[in-house]
Amino acid sequence: MPEAPPPVAPKPAAAADAPRVRAGAWAELHRRAASRAAPPSILVDAGNDILHIDGDAGRYLRHAGGEPTRDVVALVTPELRLALRAALFQARQGSHPAVTAPARIGGGGGGGSAARALAIAVRALDAADAGGTPGLLLLQFFETEAPAAPDGAHEPQPDGGHAAMLQLEDELRFARRKLQETMDHADAAVHDERLANEWLRSTVAELQSSLEDQQRRHEELQSLNEEQVTVNAQLRSKVEDTAKAHDDLSNLIASTDIATIFLDREMRILRYTPRIGEIFNVIPGDVGRPLAHLASRLEYPRLVADIAGVLESAQPVEREVDGKEGRCYIVRIHPYRTTDDRINGAVMTCFDITGRRAAEQALRRSEERHRAELEQLVRERTAELERSRDLLRATMDASIDMIQVFEAVRDADGRIVDFHWTLNNHTSESRYGEVRGESLLERNPGVIEEGIFAAFCQVTETGEPLQAERHYAHEQFDSWFLQSVVKLGDGVATTSKDIGDWKRAQAELLRLRDEMVQARLQESERALRSSEARHAFLLTLSDALRPLDEPEDIVYTAARVLGERLGSDRAYYVHVDEERQEFVVEHDWYAPGESSHAGRFPCAAWNMPWLADGRTWVVADVDTDAVLPDPQRPAYRAKGIRAAIVVPLIKHGRLVATFCTNQRQPRAWTPTEVGLIEDTAERLWATIERAGAKAALRDTSERLSLLLQSMDEGVIGIAPDHRCMFINDAAAAMLGCRADELVGRCAQALLGDGRVLKAMQEGVSMHVEGEAFRCEDGTPLRISCQVSPMVLGGNPAGAVVVFRRA
Repeated sequence: MPEAPPPVAPKPAAAADAPRVRAGAWAELHRRAASRAAPPSILVDAGNDILHIDGDAGRYLRHAGGEPTRDVVALVTPELRLALRAALFQARQGSHPAVTAPARIGGGGGGGSAARALAIAVRALDAADAGGTPGLLLLQFFETEAPAAPDGAHEPQPDGGHAAMLQLEDELRFARRKLQETMDHADAAVHDERLANEWLRSTVAELQSSLEDQQRRHEELQSLNEEQVTVNAQLRSKVEDTAKAHDDLSNLIASTDIATIFLDREMRILRYTPRIGEIFNVIPGDVGRPLAHLASRLEYPRLVADIAGVLESAQPVEREVDGKEGRCYIVRIHPYRTTDDRINGAVMTCFDITGRRAAEQALRRSEERHRAELEQLVRERTAELERSRDLLRATMDASIDMIQVFEAVRDADGRIVDFHWTLNNHTSESRYGEVRGESLLERNPGVIEEGIFAAFCQVTETGEPLQAERHYAHEQFDSWFLQSVVKLGDGVATTSKDIGDWKRAQAELLRLRDEMVQARLQESERALRSSEARHAFLLTLSDALRPLDEPEDIVYTAARVLGERLGSDRAYYVHVDEERQEFVVEHDWYAPGESSHAGRFPCAAWNMPWLADGRTWVVADVDTDAVLPDPQRPAYRAKGIRAAIVVPLIKHGRLVATFCTNQRQPRAWTPTEVGLIEDTAERLWATIERAGAKAALRDTSERLSLLLQSMDEGVIGIAPDHRCMFINDAAAAMLGCRADELVGRCAQALLGDGRVLKAMQEGVSMHVEGEAFRCEDGTPLRISCQVSPMVLGGNPAGAVVVFRRA
């Protein structure tokens, strides 16, 4: 039987990707290559498929039964296949042709034909011969006769079995040789593979190490990120606390009785404390005017320049300036910093230091006088010692200070144990009498307790002079003395000046300073108590407004609480009717004995354009206050209004309402009272808006309920957690239960797991036909429904299912 061809090996990529050349072109390539070699030849591609056969080469091929093939290795005789496959491999690997060993392909037998040996040379075509097609090989067949038997020997005619055995032995030897070559190639390939595997192992280990480093760095970065988040939260908390503390400090400063004025970056007045009126001619109407336009009682021509410098450099300036009436002030200009550290203006404070400056100047003159006297005394004493003892004596006697000279008394070991008087001036003698030669410790033992004896010893031993203020209350003395001690021979010379009067003046100055500090502390305590009372009022107001829902009750309660707290005559809320151009007072609170101001009033008759800027309007006396135009004064007096506070509500640049309190008598409203009505107005408007929102929501809910109950279709509202939020009676009737029984239950038990539930989960609108709901008794209900998602604030809020029987 013919031998079956071996399986066709997969073709290399180069063969698959080789450009397709027309059949005539292959023949042309073959003829051009064969022109250089006469033997029969076959042209094959990179996959060993035959592309062209020379006419004589076909006899070396044999086609077996089965699926046709173009593989040249499968088509040659079996004895040539192994050698040809090795030659093809060698030709592709090297640059030289490969030649197979001659193999017998036939022999003389009964037919008388001679045995033949066939060798195949395989060479790769270069680019020029291949026409740009890679992997082409040329197979050339060299046929020779097989070697003859030795001379003289009788060559038996082998039978068919013996010839086959000889052929098999040749093939075996050839196969062994090729097997050895293949094993050598395999060993080399295994060695290369082993090296490649070791390199890959090393690369994988390096990559794993790099990955572990990356993971560790990622964990470190994540830890740092968490620490940064914690630090940011702490910093945010600190910033909020700092901002609150800043606001509290600003309010505390404003409540103190210190002359302070706040300016913006254009040096326009923002606000000020009442005490600033003693220095600048400022009135409430000057708010917003440049400071340079106001008359000042300060001799301070550089004021504007200094403020500009503070705004430019952000560095505070402090100067002592004189007033035009003989007063003295410390003017401090600080930059006004916002919570985000921006310079938004300047704050100027003025302190009257007339008394302090006078005391300082008196103290300075006294110190200069004492210093000059002491210096003059030392100079005179030195001159007198140089000229004569008598002249020194005369000079010392002329001094009003006590001048004394002492000589040290030492024991056998050379230690100072006492001092003797050697010289006294007239002033000293008037206090002591004649004491020359007497012991210091015997006449004045108190010098040991006060440290004077130790000071004398120190100056005598070291030669370094000492000067100190001492309070001596021993023997005949009880006063403060300024004592100077210098070394003179083996003793000391002292000058003692009675400074009792000066110390008493200094103590008085310190006492006055302490009184001023105590007064400031008391003022701060009063401001703190005022703030606490304000917060208590706001708490009372909030408690009174919290249970109210009707705007009329809210307005009246807020007006009553404020009016009773301030002790005013009236308090009310005014609504602006823009369509009719009227001020409307629907409900007002008024004290017993006073009349109501409820009603409608033309805006033209009570025109208040100054409220458009949103600032509170304060009138202390309608008859004299400059903030009220003269033509409007009669209308206020006619309504029994002499003092008033009006807080405007501005929305979208328009005046929509005001909150007022007034009374029949003039009143100097305090900043605390103005703050109370502003806080009350703010809370009142917020409470009214909240009550309106509640009423609108309640009305909307009622209308929605009526709408749902009037529909013939079933309507079910489903929350994101698939629980029923609401259900109308039509839906409950179709499902066979009551509406209140379904609210809160899981809707999936009613709707099933079909398209309705899927549309709810995906948040999409969907029309569903033929879906089956489950009734309360378990029976199916075929319905036609529409599923619509609900969105609240940009977030999914559930879905609404509207259905009817199919």
